[in-house]
Amino acid sequence: GDSPSTNARSTSVFDPCTDPFTTALIRKKVKSLISKPPFNRADQEDLYQELLATIVQCVEKIDDNVGHRNPYITAIVQRQVSAIRRRSKAVKRDH
Repeated sequence: GDSPSTNARSTSVFDPCTDPFTTALIRKKVKSLISKPPFNRADQEDLYQELLATIVQCVEKIDDNVGHRNPYITAIVQRQVSAIRRRSKAVKRDH
């Protein structure tokens, strides 16, 4: 079968911009964000860039030898999505 030992060079620097897991995760989260007001398709690129930028800032702290990267990235994205939702509610304030 497919062995998990893909020849990942330990020297290679992780780049979230090209990482398939990261980009797919962000796209999924952005899609769910723009499916509800106040966001729409026009916000897609901005939201994507914001989530990506957040991960880029955080991955500098990732040690590849400790645990898996993906759960950490998922947590970062979840937290940022929550922050974006809270911020959008705060902006509306029509209660």
